[in-house]
Amino acid sequence: MRTRRKPKPKPGVRAIGVFVILTKRDAVLLVRAEGRNYWSLPGGKLKPREKIVDGLRREVREEAGCEITDIKSSGLILREDRKYLGLVFTAHIKKAKAPARKCEIVACRWFPRSKLPKLGPQASGVLRGKLRAGVKIL
Repeated sequence: MRTRRKPKPKPGVRAIGVFVILTKRDAVLLVRAEGRNYWSLPGGKLKPREKIVDGLRREVREEAGCEITDIKSSGLILREDRKYLGLVFTAHIKKAKAPARKCEIVACRWFPRSKLPKLGPQASGVLRGKLRAGVKIL
């Protein structure tokens, strides 16, 4: 009897995510997903063939209830296994409303930069690194 071999995984990035750093005075907007004990930057995975800026706007609208403007590239996240690439942006809030109800986000809150909560892996590396280096985010 022949056994089927598992197909070899293809090299390269398999998912692309978009995240945004939104600030107001001395505070940063963070979100917490259901079942997670840490906070993250608003954002998520792009849908197939979705434009980067469109995906970023969609994710921020769904998770934080914000319309954003003045979007600027701010950094990259490349996971150790190199299967996930995250694009980080800064933006200004144009209009805010309630987040989407059918969303994995259970909390959305402003945190002072000096009192950030426990952050997830993506947010921690990008946000703390920029703040520690004294980089003005917006």
